Amino acid sequence: MMIADGRIHMTDKEWAEFQSLVPCARWRPRTPEEFNAMCDLAVAGHRADTTSVMREIFSQAILAAKFDAQGKPRFPADMRVDGYLKVYGTVPTDARLAAFENGDMPKRTGLVLAVNNS
Repeated sequence: MMIADGRIHMTDKEWAEFQSLVPCARWRPRTPEEFNAMCDLAVAGHRADTTSVMREIFSQAILAAKFDAQGKPRFPADMRVDGYLKVYGTVPTDARLAAFENGDMPKRTGLVLAVNNS
């Protein structure tokens, strides 16, 4: 994705990826503000329509794609952030991402099914 004169330019591949991430997108976002608004709408839709645990995972993935507070694009997805999201389920800060990449963060333990054989 390229931003020139405040306008977003996406390749066809990036547009297809954005549509799979944000199904409510009916047109290519033209500005960072429009991009973030489409992401916010998709998150609201997931949270309203989906009752499974997956809704928050989808929501976090969409939020991770939004432009940051300094206007820096975070789409297409950074595979490093994706790895963190899969383990911890939240968008990392720069410090937490660096610690994760260095192996300095404890791995999140998964759920274990306890079977009662009595």
